[in-house]
Amino acid sequence: MLLQRYIVDHDSKQSLYIHKLNRTRKTMAFLRQLNQAPNLYYSFLFECVRRKQYSNIFNQFSGKIYQEAKNVYKDEITKREQFIKQYEPHFLFNLLPALKTLPTFFIVRYFISI
Repeated sequence: MLLQRYIVDHDSKQSLYIHKLNRTRKTMAFLRQLNQAPNLYYSFLFECVRRKQYSNIFNQFSGKIYQEAKNVYKDEITKREQFIKQYEPHFLFNLLPALKTLPTFFIVRYFISI
């Protein structure tokens, strides 16, 4: 009977210590995260600035592509309209109706974020 009581006492103490250790482990994990917070905050700010710089560079790049594509598109429209004016009266022109079509501009909208 005494041995049983001794084992039960040790078991309850061990359960209590395990509970305290788990609580201490959670507290230490929180304190570790709290300690890392300034460095993480700096990393987050750095990442935001890097992404903003990327967005600006990408917007400039896409703006140049847009302008170049717009110029090429306008030149093509002008050439096709001249071709249509020149050959529209001829009867062969009516045999190929696809020559009357004008291309559509592939960039529908151009967004610039500030």
